[in-house]
Amino acid sequence: DIQRSWDKVLVDAYQNMDASTGLPPKYGPVGKVHFYEETYNALMALLLSAEQNADNLVSGNMVPDQVNPVSAMYNDGVPYHAIEVMSEQPGNITLGEKLNHFFIGGEDGTLSVEKYEEGVARIMQSGYQDPMDPLENMATHPFSMIWDCGFTIDTKKELCRVLGHRKDVGVVLSTHVDGEESLNWVEEEALGNQLKNIMAAYPESTYYGTPVARGVVVAGSGTYSGSSWTRPISVTLDLADKVARFAGAGDGKFKADLGFDVPPNNQITLLRDLTNTYKPVTQRIKDWDAGLVWAQSYDRRSNFYPGIQTVYNDDTSIMNSMINMIIEMELQKVCFRVWRDLSGNSKLTTEQFIERSDRLIERNTVGRFDDRVTIIPETYFTEGDEARGYSWSCKIHMYGANMMTVGTFTVVSHRNEDLTA
Repeated sequence: DIQRSWDKVLVDAYQNMDASTGLPPKYGPVGKVHFYEETYNALMALLLSAEQNADNLVSGNMVPDQVNPVSAMYNDGVPYHAIEVMSEQPGNITLGEKLNHFFIGGEDGTLSVEKYEEGVARIMQSGYQDPMDPLENMATHPFSMIWDCGFTIDTKKELCRVLGHRKDVGVVLSTHVDGEESLNWVEEEALGNQLKNIMAAYPESTYYGTPVARGVVVAGSGTYSGSSWTRPISVTLDLADKVARFAGAGDGKFKADLGFDVPPNNQITLLRDLTNTYKPVTQRIKDWDAGLVWAQSYDRRSNFYPGIQTVYNDDTSIMNSMINMIIEMELQKVCFRVWRDLSGNSKLTTEQFIERSDRLIERNTVGRFDDRVTIIPETYFTEGDEARGYSWSCKIHMYGANMMTVGTFTVVSHRNEDLTA
């Protein structure tokens, strides 16, 4: 009952993808193997014929499937009479776990920027519907963000497709295109409006009429600090680093001391020689309306993000803040986790079901978001739910603070006597 087929055991012998162990996956040297079965069977038939001609007494009842081309021995360890396994490497007569065998005759190929973009666009166009590896599967693909590292405009458009497939995933686009000249103020604003409009084609909720919120557009580029790489790099690299440090921990909890909306965490650290770090007030207003996030001079030596907004077009809403956007996307994942733990349950009463649902939501959210929001679950049954008998409804209420970006300061002069009074 041991599986010994080459195409079934060869790859798995060098890797371990069993997620139930709790250990990270161990990838083998190759992802898949094509087995030329018809050719292999023809070769085994030739070998068997040669062996039977040499010693028909022992091999007379054998079939091609029983020929061992690895060891050239019978099951009892006796060598074949007409077949011998040779090797160009001295000592490597047979295959074995203690011997090295190298693939020869192939090549690694090349991965140009154009080929890379072509592959990314192909995944965005069809990857979510791929039956072999559906990116829509939240359980097996629990990613939350797609980052634009300087793609062309056409590929930037393709990245936005995820907004229509996954309500728990956001997209961060850049006005920078790798290999092209840096943009000026007016060009950044124009491209920002274009990218914002592309995202607007994927509304957050058609039922409630909520426009797109899970999008961010970052302006500018710079030089990667501490590296020999000299080509301009999108500012998204720095922002991605900050998001990962703050919200990318394995335990799912935000790191309270790494919030990237407070100093010094909101200062750009990975890039130098940033573009357009000063813009007049009129231009900053236009850029803000275009949904842009940009780097601005903090002092003579450093730059910072004056506000990290989403493309949501209502400044009075907490959905205009990128951090709140990240929390809202995680709440979508919480909804999925709670659903999978409740789906199929036929034991609980209505009251017990509501209590169980609310408790699961609380358990999945408590202590995770740096005390930035208050989460209140509300599980209920509508008249339609009660009539159907198999469905339920739930709202997760999220209360948070608006992002502060506009300050009005007034210097008022007084005499010392006024202070005493």
